[in-house]
Amino acid sequence: MADKTKYVWWGERPEDDITKLDNVWEVRVAEDNRVYFVNHESKTTQWSHPTNGYHYRVSPGLPYGWQKYRDDDNSLVYVDHFGQIRSHVDPRLFSKVVDDFPKRFGIQDYRSIRNSFSSLVRADKVLKDVDLSDKVVMITGGNSGIGYRTALAMVKSGAHVIIASRNEIKANNAITKLNKAHKNAQVEFMKVDLGSLHSVKELAKAFISRELPLHILVCNAGVFGGPLSKTVDGLEQHFAVNHLGHFYLANLLTPVLKRSKPSRVVVVTSESHWYPSYNSSQLDLQFLQHPTTKKYSAITAYGASKLCNLLFTLEYHRRNVEDGISCNAVHPGNLLPTGLSCNAGYLYQAAFTAARLFTKSVDQAASTIVYCAAHPSMNDISGMYMSDCWPVEPSGEAQDSNTAVALWELSEQIIAQQNTD
Repeated sequence: MADKTKYVWWGERPEDDITKLDNVWEVRVAEDNRVYFVNHESKTTQWSHPTNGYHYRVSPGLPYGWQKYRDDDNSLVYVDHFGQIRSHVDPRLFSKVVDDFPKRFGIQDYRSIRNSFSSLVRADKVLKDVDLSDKVVMITGGNSGIGYRTALAMVKSGAHVIIASRNEIKANNAITKLNKAHKNAQVEFMKVDLGSLHSVKELAKAFISRELPLHILVCNAGVFGGPLSKTVDGLEQHFAVNHLGHFYLANLLTPVLKRSKPSRVVVVTSESHWYPSYNSSQLDLQFLQHPTTKKYSAITAYGASKLCNLLFTLEYHRRNVEDGISCNAVHPGNLLPTGLSCNAGYLYQAAFTAARLFTKSVDQAASTIVYCAAHPSMNDISGMYMSDCWPVEPSGEAQDSNTAVALWELSEQIIAQQNTD
């Protein structure tokens, strides 16, 4: 029978403040986001507020940076990886969870992420003492640039690395270099064109058929620049390659990631996610699906695809973290000396070239990727946007759970409309 109880949103009334309740009462949030009240004196629970009788709900999804755990006593614990707070109280029960978090409800200055890496640390140094000899890793675009440096660091730490790429010649050249760099390298090539949903599906089928585990998936490959161009599926290239191909691949491989838990997904995004259009910070879902030449700009299309990466990370984390899969997004750096700008036109290429004296090396850019993918400091940490091996706050649009759900549903709809068999 449908629940006919009338609910109101927690926080809409002045009395919706847990600090104003008598100390015998504790406020908790159920799995379905309904608020309930525990009386420790009478040892009873109830759904109605002790003084006003209202029934409450909180919004789905924790605030940005917060994650829910079970402690050794199986009690719920909420950790804010960004604001460095630890609490037994759901943060959605406070109106301003970071600035005014009441000290009696949590431990301030709790450092959930601990490392001593500088912003210029190299990828191999991050994994210097990390043993990955029992791990299987898939890296899209692992044949060059940041992807190659990520693969190199993983191989040196003993991982079995699969380079997923559309260019077999470049991938085999990369494998030859990796074998020379590490005599016991376990590295191989699997073909995929992220601009083709059929190709993505074939990669997933081929991998699943091998009955290997998958502990780490790095969604790294990407495109940038050029006039409006569409993939074989008729989709704008930035959206298709940078977001949709990875969205489809990660979801197809999720059952394997669950069986291999704890497992990790790392999504390479960019600071460019702040600029999804010239006129607004809002993501235009309809324009993603049906772009027009008149309004098209490669740099804003790229920014929109990078915002999609962050929104995908947020929603994938929400859907899968309790099944043992963590998912984090990484900004590797700006204007990096990679092949990303090769199709961007002369002005962009000139900007990339001029910036090389001031930007990270490719080795340094890969450091946060491998940190999120394999470092023990990131055990069980999920739903974060990371830069320089540390959490940073993304744009407000990137934190919007409603936009994340809408993008997820649009992505599923587009995939369903394509003939991927």
